[in-house]
Amino acid sequence: MTRLLDQSLQALSQTFSFIWESIKGLGWNPLLWDSRTWLIILLIALLFYVLARVFFRGSRTSTEPELLVSKGIIQQPESSPTQVLRIKISNLNDYPIQLLEMSVQSELMSSPFMVEAAEIVSPHSAVELEAVLPNNIVGDKGILEIYAYLSKRQSKLYKLKTSFAWEPWAQRYKIEAIGQHLKRSKQLASTRLNQARKKAWYQYNMKSPAPVVQPEPEETEELYVPKSKPSRQLDMDFPADF
Repeated sequence: MTRLLDQSLQALSQTFSFIWESIKGLGWNPLLWDSRTWLIILLIALLFYVLARVFFRGSRTSTEPELLVSKGIIQQPESSPTQVLRIKISNLNDYPIQLLEMSVQSELMSSPFMVEAAEIVSPHSAVELEAVLPNNIVGDKGILEIYAYLSKRQSKLYKLKTSFAWEPWAQRYKIEAIGQHLKRSKQLASTRLNQARKKAWYQYNMKSPAPVVQPEPEETEELYVPKSKPSRQLDMDFPADF
């Protein structure tokens, strides 16, 4: 192993020496460069490109968090009137993560189904979750979003997004294990949903006129008028011989 390492370092040193000698022999006028000179320039640029790709790929792999849906299905058991979500989430990081919630929405659904997921996933381990959906999914395909809290990151909230599709031969939705995307998120899906519902509620109630309440007719009070006795009239006709 030591001999192989020494040979690799020696070959690398010879390569850099050759490049340095070639650079010193170059003129500063590109119009005077021949094909050999342009080949050397191309090799130098290619070498720097490869080194940059290796460096940035290694730094990116070591710093970006990794979260994966290993397997998952959405199926309606015979004993259940609604569908059940069964999923396995793997934490590939060196630190634990806190699952917060999951959002399930198909192409024909106006709003997503929200599923709470208060689980802590240990480093380099997985957790299996099972949740009953509030209603059955409508449509052949959709999107599953998993929100997680990463305490070791500067941006704490992350969203793992994947898709699912209907399998008619198995009578279930299969969650895709490839094509997943993990990125930062500013807020939870439930927060966006509550904000949209609140906005729609205010718009509807502010635009609709307030119901007019007709006042009930007041009962007329009957005034009690005491009946007066007729005045007694005196007979003023005197007899003629009075």
